[in-house]
Amino acid sequence: PALRVFALADEYGVHTDVVVELTAKLGIVGANHLSLLSGDKLALVRTHFAMNPPKAFTEEKLSASLRKRRRLRPKS
Repeated sequence: PALRVFALADEYGVHTDVVVELTAKLGIVGANHLSLLSGDKLALVRTHFAMNPPKAFTEEKLSASLRKRRRLRPKS
């Protein structure tokens, strides 16, 4: 089954730019947020995330009961 990059990013709780950047590092050419990943390409990305779980959010404690969470984006 094929999966779009944005759906895969949502599955792992990361921004789509994180998955697009990872696909480029893994040698998958021309991927964007609407690209379909299937077969070996999808398995390669999932294996990477299984071995290196992504940190999806930063959390800043503002008070005893209030925290600010921000979704991480890759460094440009």
